[in-house]
Amino acid sequence: MNGDNSSIDHMRGGDESEWVSEPLWRRYLWPLAGLAALLVFELTASIACSSFVLCIKFGIGDFFYARWLQKHDPVHSRRHACVLMQLALGAFKIVMTGTILSLIFLVVASTQRQNQNHFGQAAIITSITALIGFMISSWLSLQGAFVADKAKLKVWVDRSMGHKALVEFPPQDLGTINEVASLMDAMLLATTIFLIVAIVSIFLCLPMIPVPVVIFVLLFSGGYVCYVMNCLKHRILAKTLEECWPELCEHNAIASAILTPPID
Repeated sequence: MNGDNSSIDHMRGGDESEWVSEPLWRRYLWPLAGLAALLVFELTASIACSSFVLCIKFGIGDFFYARWLQKHDPVHSRRHACVLMQLALGAFKIVMTGTILSLIFLVVASTQRQNQNHFGQAAIITSITALIGFMISSWLSLQGAFVADKAKLKVWVDRSMGHKALVEFPPQDLGTINEVASLMDAMLLATTIFLIVAIVSIFLCLPMIPVPVVIFVLLFSGGYVCYVMNCLKHRILAKTLEECWPELCEHNAIASAILTPPID
């Protein structure tokens, strides 16, 4: 019986406490992020910049998990795709939380008369920073999707991955929601906005182009991009962990064989 338990512990990467223990760096993440945000605010007097620096805390776990995958996943194409998707998820978390926090601070600051002159400038900085962050996240998602589609792989990205002290490969005991769909939808939204801005800018620079032509090009290009991205999303979206990491099937079979009592 002890031998069976030791085999299970070995498959989990060691002792159970090691499996669920919190990483040491996470204990000091909030104080470090707060100090960094305060330093940025003192140097730039920008609410937006300091808010995004503070919200790095929400995505840094995904960056560490991407590094963990880079070291442990033996399949090159899957490793490349999952790392890019995990980095995209981390960037997406930082951008979303940073934008929301910046808007809250801006609304509070706008109620103070002495800060009204800086409201417009801070709003512009927030918008530009959020746009850049969304574009980076979308680019990483697109690259990961292309890698997975080229290798005919299914990809699983989980928001809980960055909150676990994983010590073995393949990862287990994750959530039930694959965030690839959310990343692809965000990428689709960013691409659509970019197309709208680009086409409207062309129309303003070249006013001799008829309005119906501009509308047709906008609808056709937007519809085509939506169709391609939707097809790509369904081709790479893993419905289960085993679709992304087939090694889990063998791992679970071994664990089941060890835990099943012998029949007399």
